[in-house]
Amino acid sequence: MKNLLIFLLLAASVGLYFHDKQETADLAKSQTDLDSAQSQNSELTQKVNNLQRQVANMQARMQQMSMGSALQTQHPLQPSASPFGSAGSLQGGSLDRGAYKN
Repeated sequence: MKNLLIFLLLAASVGLYFHDKQETADLAKSQTDLDSAQSQNSELTQKVNNLQRQVANMQARMQQMSMGSALQTQHPLQPSASPFGSAGSLQGGSLDRGAYKN
């Protein structure tokens, strides 16, 4: 009976030893997986931040462009706004006539 108890104690000790080794290996693997996931997370976060910055820049450009086009449609350039009089005339002659006359 005594030998049976020693054998069971020895078998339980070996079982616990291998179980502990397996748990340690799983813990190391999960730590490696966690480190990998954290590095991927930081890379993706950086990419998202870069994309958000690019979108903000594009939106600012679009707003500038839309404001510029709105200003152009509100204030069209008029030829009579020249300080030298009509842009179409030089010394009383019109530049709107054809280049050749018959």
